[in-house]
Amino acid sequence: MQPPLSSLLNSNPSSLRSSTRSRSGQTGNANGIDEEGEDDEDGDETTQLEKNLEKFRDVLANVEDGIGGEKAGRKRESGFKLLFRTLTHYALGPSGVEIMEAFEGSVVPTVLASLKNSASEQYAACRVIEAIAVVLGGGNDAFFELVEPALKRVVMATGNQAQVRAAGLRAWSLAAFVCSTDFPSTIVLLDLCEAAANERYRGEDSSPLLRAAALDSWSLLATTIEDNDIASEEVRREFIARVNTREEHQKNLTPNFRRDEDRPFCPCCRRRWIATRRS
Repeated sequence: MQPPLSSLLNSNPSSLRSSTRSRSGQTGNANGIDEEGEDDEDGDETTQLEKNLEKFRDVLANVEDGIGGEKAGRKRESGFKLLFRTLTHYALGPSGVEIMEAFEGSVVPTVLASLKNSASEQYAACRVIEAIAVVLGGGNDAFFELVEPALKRVVMATGNQAQVRAAGLRAWSLAAFVCSTDFPSTIVLLDLCEAAANERYRGEDSSPLLRAAALDSWSLLATTIEDNDIASEEVRREFIARVNTREEHQKNLTPNFRRDEDRPFCPCCRRRWIATRRS
């Protein structure tokens, strides 16, 4: 039975604390820390992680029918943006990787099919491929071999918008950096980045956006080259020349990125994000 309010108000602080402790049945440790409270916090964190993974699973389960079966391009684009946010916020730890692998067979074909649609949808799909590559992690050559041809078409198609081609090149490079163990494929991609970074590419003037993406991608992939190759005089001169022109290209860019999922990753941000997802 709870004591009357008047008796609590008339009690001194020490008796009130002892009374409250005896009623709750909680005991503190030698340092005065409530061990039961710590257990509650750990339980809350575990519950939140389970909720996040469940949300991640629900979104992936809806990709094939929800996005793939949607006829309106605007709704498909919105679905991809939701998928990107889910991949970058809720695909946590080994459990997130397992869930992604379980739905890879339905999600990846749906994303690749959208690379043939509108420019905004193509861009959103490329960002999703970036996120999937990081979630899956290293040693996923099958994923890289599946997405490489489609991303190559996106980059090589001169009729595509420059922002779409740049997003395709970033996704292609990140998938190679994270998932592929095929070094010759990386060399081929490095050569393509060098070509795209020139003033003219595939018979036309290369846009500043594509050139900047090519330089970023080349810088990322160059970290996979042996130190002796990087230290060679020829590569050193070429690298310095390309890095010196990067700021010029970036100054010419005036993209309007309204959301985080629309903002391209620089190589340093990519590495930090990859390290975070692997931890």
